Amino acid sequence: MGTEVPILDRTCKPTIVHHLTIPPEPSYDVDVFLFQGQMAGFLQDELWIKRVQSKYTPIQVAQYLAAIGVSPPSPREQPFDSTNGSRQRETRLETLEMVVKHHLLAFPFENTDMHYTASHDIDIDPQALFKRFIVERKGSFCFGQNTVLLEMLRGLGYRSYAGAARVNSNWQDPSQEYSYGAQLHMVVFVQPFEDSSETYVVDVGFGGSGLVRPIPLVSGDSSEVVGVGPAEFHRLVKEPFPHSSLAQGVWHLEVRHASESETDASATSAWKRMFSFCEQEFFYEDCVAASATVTRGHPLFTQNVLCIRYVLDNQSLDSDLYRVIMHGNEVKARRNGETQVLATLKTELDRVKALREIFGIQVDDSCVKFVAGGLAQLR
Repeated sequence: MGTEVPILDRTCKPTIVHHLTIPPEPSYDVDVFLFQGQMAGFLQDELWIKRVQSKYTPIQVAQYLAAIGVSPPSPREQPFDSTNGSRQRETRLETLEMVVKHHLLAFPFENTDMHYTASHDIDIDPQALFKRFIVERKGSFCFGQNTVLLEMLRGLGYRSYAGAARVNSNWQDPSQEYSYGAQLHMVVFVQPFEDSSETYVVDVGFGGSGLVRPIPLVSGDSSEVVGVGPAEFHRLVKEPFPHSSLAQGVWHLEVRHASESETDASATSAWKRMFSFCEQEFFYEDCVAASATVTRGHPLFTQNVLCIRYVLDNQSLDSDLYRVIMHGNEVKARRNGETQVLATLKTELDRVKALREIFGIQVDDSCVKFVAGGLAQLR
């Protein structure tokens, strides 16, 4: 089947793509979206996350939900009922997963402000991010993406906080030794249940091969969740950080891509370690400092215009996802283990046109002057 990339319809905010209809009462297959048979995961000593007030108002949270095309119930509106405890917990996980999935569908991972603005910077102030995401319908990189998600989850009543991660730059080649830099990635810890400190991790800001659903904070096979489709899996492993002076275990997120003949988690394809993180809280001030480091000196971001958009594999909201990626002079669709080139970009005008038409990011032709002479300029 050929790869059809729907054009984003920005005229109707509750609709993610023009051929998509959001059902008023979303219903998901629990066997697909929930974590049947998985062990409960917890922070060290089963600590509870304190409820923190969101930096967004209830009106802003409602506008966010409209922008991603869903109206999930707030966890606070679902008091735990001992007579129906199992379904209450399923509903809260469904809600959390629904928000994560629709966030990914609505807002691309991108760094266009680093290259097509005079400031060459990415503003991660929560209010600036609200304008960029909800009003302008653009996206951001990890710090922007996960800051928005964190504050919106808090606004929905979820107990949550941010954590810092170190990316393994050799993650795509598991035969290579781990190579870690500074803590320049961000994840979000979430405790969905009012009656429990059971903890999940969410991350809408890694980009290629990143998480697309909550993953329970438990080590090993019991944490496995499906990625964008049946051939992608993620898991967490807890063990000491390489070369650390301490024997204390930290968390490592790993991904595995099965071949066409291996579409179950028991197959033997190698696990690739993407990034590592501990449970210490990553505050907004830390996020600002890390973001400045990335925008001013990280080669992946300073030398490339990056954009990744998640697309439904068919018209059903229950369907798998695939990724459409702009990197270098090409736009590619990665779907079910196969890659298809959608566009070859010969000029900067080609690139901003692709940003508008394929990714829905409005960059004016006049903005190409800001990338001229820079490391990311097409040559």
